[in-house]
Amino acid sequence: LASFSSRGPARDGTLKPDVSAPGFQVRSAWNTGNAAYNTISGTSMASPHVTGAVALYLSRNKGAKYADVYRAFTTSVDTSTLTADNKNCGGVADARYPNNNYGYGRINVARAIGGGAVTPTTAPTRTPTTTRTTARPTPRPTPRPTPRRTTRRPRSGNKEADIAALEEELADLLGN
Repeated sequence: LASFSSRGPARDGTLKPDVSAPGFQVRSAWNTGNAAYNTISGTSMASPHVTGAVALYLSRNKGAKYADVYRAFTTSVDTSTLTADNKNCGGVADARYPNNNYGYGRINVARAIGGGAVTPTTAPTRTPTTTRTTARPTPRPTPRPTPRRTTRRPRSGNKEADIAALEEELADLLGN
């Protein structure tokens, strides 16, 4: 448990936290220019871990209620990897679970969703990978050739006749 982590109990004496999650020196995606990852600590790492775990649980347990999620995560925790440093926080020794340091323990996502044992994976590398894509030109409509009259009708000097001739010429150009 990190030195900066909050501990219980709550003001009303309620045991807190309910569970704990990884939040110290967690490697995560991070926008740092060319590097794709960064190592950071805090609830900003533990909270997304729990949120993702709950999302996985809900995806496997459609229609689960709050009580179902709470029970799944408080009864499937790990305590074997947690360090009891004989602190008596809020009248509860940290060697006993639940306690005011770790709650019921550290969440175990595989157990909570019924997935069994988890095979460790390797950590992501700091070497960014590049994916090449081929730019495709934006398709443009093929322009229709504009019909052109090779001979222009002469103007008669009669306004109405000339307008009628222009309307006819325009209709021809538009294909009407």
